[in-house]
Amino acid sequence: TILSPYQAEKVKYSSTSDWQDVSRGNIDPARPYRCSLPNYPDKYIDIFFYDGSISKSIAFEGVLYNGDKLVDRVKDGIVESRDYNQLVHLATDGESYGHHTPFGDMALAYGLKVRLEKEGFKLTNYAEYLEKFPPTAEVLVRNNSSWSCYHGIGRWKEDCGCSTGAQAGWNQKWRRPLREALDWLNNEISGIYYKEAKRYFKDIWQARNDYISILLDRSPETIKSFVQNNCTRELSSADIVDILKLLEMQKNAMYMFTSCGWFFSEISGIETVQIMKYAARAMQLAYEYGNRNLEDDFLEKLSEAKSNIKGYGSGKDVYKRFVKPSIVSRKQVVSHWAITSLFEDYPDITNLYCYKIKKHDYERVKKGSTILGIGRIELISEITTETNDMIFCLLNIGDSDFHCVIRGFAGSVEYQRIKEDLFNKLNNAPITEVIRGLDEHFGKEYWTLKSLFIDKKKKIIEELISEQLDEFSSLYERIYNDSYSSIMQLHEIEMPIPDEFKIAAQYTLARKYNHFVVNVKDLSDIDEFNEAFEIKEEAKRLDIKIDKSPSEKLFRSVLNQKILEFISDNTIDKCKEIINIIEVAEDLELKLDMKEAQNIYFQELSNGLTEFILNLAKSENYETDKEFVSEVLRLGEKLSFNLDKYYSLLSKNLIPVSSTRR
Repeated sequence: TILSPYQAEKVKYSSTSDWQDVSRGNIDPARPYRCSLPNYPDKYIDIFFYDGSISKSIAFEGVLYNGDKLVDRVKDGIVESRDYNQLVHLATDGESYGHHTPFGDMALAYGLKVRLEKEGFKLTNYAEYLEKFPPTAEVLVRNNSSWSCYHGIGRWKEDCGCSTGAQAGWNQKWRRPLREALDWLNNEISGIYYKEAKRYFKDIWQARNDYISILLDRSPETIKSFVQNNCTRELSSADIVDILKLLEMQKNAMYMFTSCGWFFSEISGIETVQIMKYAARAMQLAYEYGNRNLEDDFLEKLSEAKSNIKGYGSGKDVYKRFVKPSIVSRKQVVSHWAITSLFEDYPDITNLYCYKIKKHDYERVKKGSTILGIGRIELISEITTETNDMIFCLLNIGDSDFHCVIRGFAGSVEYQRIKEDLFNKLNNAPITEVIRGLDEHFGKEYWTLKSLFIDKKKKIIEELISEQLDEFSSLYERIYNDSYSSIMQLHEIEMPIPDEFKIAAQYTLARKYNHFVVNVKDLSDIDEFNEAFEIKEEAKRLDIKIDKSPSEKLFRSVLNQKILEFISDNTIDKCKEIINIIEVAEDLELKLDMKEAQNIYFQELSNGLTEFILNLAKSENYETDKEFVSEVLRLGEKLSFNLDKYYSLLSKNLIPVSSTRR
């Protein structure tokens, strides 16, 4: 394993030497150490302690801004007086290479590929080094120590002073009550698991550990194999649902201790909220075993954890604000399917998040602006394999007033009786009678548009307001056209243009611009875009910036599609078409996200260029192949690649190919 140098307590370099204190982080990091386990004399762990000084330079001292500087700093890890093959090894966050230090990945790549070997280093890994140079020194490790907390493990249980992202005056006193609440919850859930799981498993904790096999592959074959290996008897379908629920409960009880939940500075941070979501799921599953609501006691304990942000209150308030709305019930899934069914036609079988949904029956009747839909669907959980047969009734009054009620399926006769009664009320009675009928058949619990998952909710709201948006568009366009002549006169005498007109102009021109661009048939033909250029110039005259994002999205999509086509059809014309599309986008001043196109080019095209160039001189179709290489390189330049090595290779082979770099 790999530890921080500050986790070492004492070392001794031979069986005859004395133990030396290295608790200040002054252990030699260039070699491995053997740590014997006190209670198991014949067992040990081999440990590497990373170079803390160089690691800190990479993380915090700007070493990654320059590849040469990085290599020079790595060289500092070599000490000439050491009489063994030294290992220079560092431990840093992956985010250092690009996220924390822009282009840090390039500095690392340059160091590994270009400089280190020239400096006499050999790239290795821990296993290879350990095999060649087994430990000759022993180490004692500090108990309850960690990489990132000088106080041991305080960062995960108390206000020890270590945090990330803290602001002035903040504290982390919330950690202790959070830890205590989760410890309490874990004990409660473990008790439920122990009581229920021992009815099925040979070893309940080994079964929990073996559940990883199902997490990696939820196929029926894997579940069958798991049951054979871990259960005391053959299980029915209902038993399998039961054990999968128990194991999911345990999984979430483990997930809720995820390290980063305590690592940062504030209890309302996304990391801490996420571990509370795991706790919520564990409690949701635990409720099915005894109907005991653990949430009330859990929230009472969380109320002692105080947020640093004014208005957020305690952990209890954070839970209600950020966690509670994310808890999904089976009925919520049904309501989501029912409401969204008004806006899209679902097939007989569809997948919705972790559920497979089978449609058994669905009928809708419309009267004026009111729609009444009644259906029967079956939910099959892809996590626990549990099946629920449900019926629903959806009442939609006007545009955005949705009223969805749900209950279990109780047989075809009862279902048909409900359908006949409610459809009859819709056709022959006031709407209040329909609502009374819903209450009578389904109870008073109901779901609305608010119950939908956020992505679909946004889409439906957009559809509901699309008609109003069309009216706004017409109004803005009328204001723009009616005022245009007067506004141009103001522009000519250099008087300021009123903001009211600018708003109408900005909206109208953006709409016209994007409508025109997305309807162009050939994005590679610059002559197709004369009207777009005129609109762009008009916006410049009025000193307004128009939103081109729909056009940018289209160009990005077509660019990615065309470059994939080029991969399977390596013709010069295809390559030229892609280049023309990029140049048209440049002339239109579109900001294209070309990451996907760049990745495709790098993975599929650049890797084969070297061999193609080397074989070019002896090609039977020399002129055609030379033109092909030229266009592929021109495409690479348009995608912002540095292609100097390919031009150098071409010149060495005396093959002149012009560069079009600007």
